[in-house]
Amino acid sequence: MKVLRSINNNIVTAVDENGIEIIVIGKGIGYKAEPGSCITPDKIIKKYRMETQDNDNRISEQSVSFPYEYIELSVDILEHAQEKLQKNLYERTFITLADHIYFAVQRHNYGVIFRNALTDSVRRFYTPEYEVGLYALDLIEKRLKIRLVPCEAASIAMYLVNAEYDASVRDTFEATTIINEIVEIIEKKTGCHVIDENEYGDCFLSYLKYLAFRVINKAVNKEENSSLNEVISELLAHEMNYVEEIIIHVKEKFDHKIPADEKAYLALHINKLSMAGKN
Repeated sequence: MKVLRSINNNIVTAVDENGIEIIVIGKGIGYKAEPGSCITPDKIIKKYRMETQDNDNRISEQSVSFPYEYIELSVDILEHAQEKLQKNLYERTFITLADHIYFAVQRHNYGVIFRNALTDSVRRFYTPEYEVGLYALDLIEKRLKIRLVPCEAASIAMYLVNAEYDASVRDTFEATTIINEIVEIIEKKTGCHVIDENEYGDCFLSYLKYLAFRVINKAVNKEENSSLNEVISELLAHEMNYVEEIIIHVKEKFDHKIPADEKAYLALHINKLSMAGKN
């Protein structure tokens, strides 16, 4: 494995034995590292294969402003998240998460109080990720002797959601807000608690996450299943009315369009939710 370039004292880009460009992390591994020099295996803490050169460049710009212990914290948090969530996380998140933790600590040291407006929504809609966020607060306290405010658990959870969906922080924030407002409309119309005390809640929530990110990414099928929409409109008239209200709300408030091919599926989910709530 040979160095391509040093990003900072603790991170280098390198080429592995298969000719693949990777990110290599290790304490002091980048100090005075010259292009073409070999990397000693015992110095390597982690290796990450980056999907594109653009991702690598983004890491290069971000990873020079915080100490090594924040990288180590981020890597350990993501490893715990992988184990708990049983999901593949986009590995480049370790840099953005380390960056967030570093500045969260700086805010704490300067007495700046941070409030995450979506803490309750994150705790409700992304419960496993939020629990990893709580684990992260404990780990940060153990290593840095600093206890961050509880809402930082929600912020860290949102970075994990970014890693799951390969989304930006902005997109995750917007998706969570959209989910929250759709849930509020449905709960108001049906009288059902979408997540709490409803056996169908988890399934419905998984669908809403998929829908919200699809809406933000403007992923619209080329062909609308109009026949299915017509059938569901006849069978589930009330639910389709709720769907139309949701579509109008999302368009007016967020300037996003819910794909027409989702109308019937959303109505079916609302119906199943209502039926489960009555049992």
